[in-house]
Amino acid sequence: MQTVEELAFESLARVAAKRPPHKLIRFPDVFSRICPLLSVEKPKAWDVLRALKNQGRIEIVPFHGIRIMRGDNV
Repeated sequence: MQTVEELAFESLARVAAKRPPHKLIRFPDVFSRICPLLSVEKPKAWDVLRALKNQGRIEIVPFHGIRIMRGDNV
């Protein structure tokens, strides 16, 4: 069974796969993917993003969005 973080990461990785590697996924796009997928509101989605950042799977760019870290299976 997948964790919440794994589900969120897979969803974000699918979005990132359609973009050039250096491009950010803007926060509105991040939240429009994560919140409905996990049935959570933004504060819980932030907790998931912070957990992914602590795992080294994403980079959070303040006030802009996130970037999937290279080396992960995107």
